Amino acid sequence: MRPPPVSKPKPGRKSEAQMLGLALTVILTLCATSWTIGAEETIKLTMSTWGSPEFWDLHEEGIAEFEELNPHIDVELLRLPCCDKAYWEAVMVRSAAGQMPDVFRIWSTQQTDIYKSGLALDISPYVAKDGAYFKQFFVPRLGLGDRVYALADVVIVNYLHTNEDMMAKLGLESPSSLYVKGAWDYRALENTARRVARRDEQGNPQEALGMIMIVPDAAFVGAWVQIFGGQWFDHDYKTAQFNQPAAQQALTWLQERFTEGSFVANGRYGTLEQAGEWGLWFNWNLPPAPGGSAGNIVRGYVPFPRGPGADVTTFRVEPWAVATATKHPDEAYRLIKYMAGPGIRFMIAKQGKIPNYRPSMTLLNSHAPRFQYGLTPLQEQLDRLVPQPVPPEQRRIYDILFPALRAIMEGQTSVQAATDDAARQIDAILQSIAN
Repeated sequence: MRPPPVSKPKPGRKSEAQMLGLALTVILTLCATSWTIGAEETIKLTMSTWGSPEFWDLHEEGIAEFEELNPHIDVELLRLPCCDKAYWEAVMVRSAAGQMPDVFRIWSTQQTDIYKSGLALDISPYVAKDGAYFKQFFVPRLGLGDRVYALADVVIVNYLHTNEDMMAKLGLESPSSLYVKGAWDYRALENTARRVARRDEQGNPQEALGMIMIVPDAAFVGAWVQIFGGQWFDHDYKTAQFNQPAAQQALTWLQERFTEGSFVANGRYGTLEQAGEWGLWFNWNLPPAPGGSAGNIVRGYVPFPRGPGADVTTFRVEPWAVATATKHPDEAYRLIKYMAGPGIRFMIAKQGKIPNYRPSMTLLNSHAPRFQYGLTPLQEQLDRLVPQPVPPEQRRIYDILFPALRAIMEGQTSVQAATDDAARQIDAILQSIAN
């Protein structure tokens, strides 16, 4: 018996059904894909810094504008404790918990150690691609060798600040005036300092009215060694150079100013070691003129004086780095590039003081009217800027160098004996790092 005939579908019906099913599948897949893409469009970044509520709020203004320009990026600012060790411990706790900030600010004296640690992403390819953009900035790239690990928005240029009221009351020409005349050098500073100090009939200093300086500072003695033609370390941080003749000449000059009483340490910070927390920021903070008020004085500022060996000034930076652990390096780099450029104008506009912040000169000039003394001293110093020395194992090195410098400034020992002993110990540390 023959099996019953199999009915054949009419031509085209199955193919139509299959095509309809396929079309529905494609549509559903596209919808699902679109939903997934939409869900992934918002990229969340975290960035950490220390500071004050006002400082953080100014950052938030920059972040808000960045988010408007990049609506697919959501940035959370982590307000971590200040300063130095406390800040970095907070970052490390987050890192250990798998929550390393995508972008983190680096304390100025930690740079070399962090660059060596591998925690900061090498952003050299990004910076090279944006070479034309970064030509407008005067701060050197931050990194090791040919690698770049950070971008700086905050640059603290080391000026000496003056009390113009006191200078006038004492009949002294202000350093600002001397600078404009081209007569501002280390001898002019020395002469002014000696005339400011109040002395008895025998010529001994009774009370320091001015020249209260943070010297030495934990970030070394700033430009003083450089203006005498010396260096703190060699370029690769393999050996100490502060015991060489030019550097010793600078430290001897400083020792003479301290022992004669024309320079004194800034007592507001207690010990000199506490003053070191402020990095390489030498303030010439003069108290009020006799009969004046500390809260209402006219302050001037002037770059570091020319020395017998060089005409330089120094700066320290507080840069932003991208974490190696970030899942969004492109967006994180975009964020620090913004913060190092247009984002810093919120700081400038709100603070309206000596331009300690680093955007382009074009951006600074757009806010020039807010600066009481203008931008000329900064512009004239741009080609003379040298960065502060930040050796690896900086804290261990400070534990040796700082007491040596303090002993020098207090006249407890000779410059050569103190620097030779400190250099010997520090060279051993640098050698152990190299090995």
